[in-house]
Amino acid sequence: MRSRRVFSLSCFSAFVVATMALPVVRPDLSLRRNQISDLLVGDWSKAAIAAFLILAAGVALLGQTCWRLGRRPTSSVLFLYAVATAVAGLTTPTSVNHNVAALTAFLAGPIAVATATWLSRRARIVLTIALIGSFALWPLGIGLGERVTVYGEILFFAFLSATAEHMPAPPQ
Repeated sequence: MRSRRVFSLSCFSAFVVATMALPVVRPDLSLRRNQISDLLVGDWSKAAIAAFLILAAGVALLGQTCWRLGRRPTSSVLFLYAVATAVAGLTTPTSVNHNVAALTAFLAGPIAVATATWLSRRARIVLTIALIGSFALWPLGIGLGERVTVYGEILFFAFLSATAEHMPAPPQ
């Protein structure tokens, strides 16, 4: 269980580091104005694709962990997020497939929180509202708002990964 946790947390960290660092080596992009998906085109696009696939792998492993612990609804949503993230990373940002996959991943985050029934009801409500509320930041700069949303989801996934072995057993 520990190696799964370390791998998932490493995947989450790698995605955040890559998506924060790539705009530094790509002066044509801005953390505030450009979406994370804009990294998938141009110089360093292979690194961005790898970051998306690494995030998908970490979330899929977390989904598998939740499945093994009997947390089927959360696991299913995490698998959906992982597949959507992989598809988004492998498709052109202007394509319909990319946009549908990205929207699916964005929406799967709050749904994963809502299905985490072992958390207190208050915690689930606060986390879900925080993730959904992060969409309100998008008009301030699509890149900044999107990053707050995505990094918020990743923070929740990291919390799940770090505490998975302490989840109470689901009711029978």
